[in-house]
Amino acid sequence: MGKRKTRKIKIKSKPKMPKLPTIFDCPFCQQEKSVGCKLDRINKIGMLICEMCQKKYTTDIHYLDEPIDIYCKWIDRCKEENDAAKLKMRQTQAIDEALEGELQSPHLEEEMDNDVDDQ
Repeated sequence: MGKRKTRKIKIKSKPKMPKLPTIFDCPFCQQEKSVGCKLDRINKIGMLICEMCQKKYTTDIHYLDEPIDIYCKWIDRCKEENDAAKLKMRQTQAIDEALEGELQSPHLEEEMDNDVDDQ
């Protein structure tokens, strides 16, 4: 009498997670793969440095942060600053246009002529 044949159970392995990048493109000098990341987990500081243009970005980190998280924070910060600069530029342009419109109004010219005649 023989043993019954048992079916082998194949264990499916979980798919491996893709490796996250640690070297990135610089948003300032547009150089590819020039930004390196250093994580100081003891002092809880993350730092990005571009090798070409020497731009630096530092931020506070916690134990779950990875280099890609620091880079995303940097990109978000750059976008915020660009948006704020654009808004300020639009406001100054609107003020300049309003001032130019006031200077070109006929009422001001008449008032200036009256002031000149009075003297």
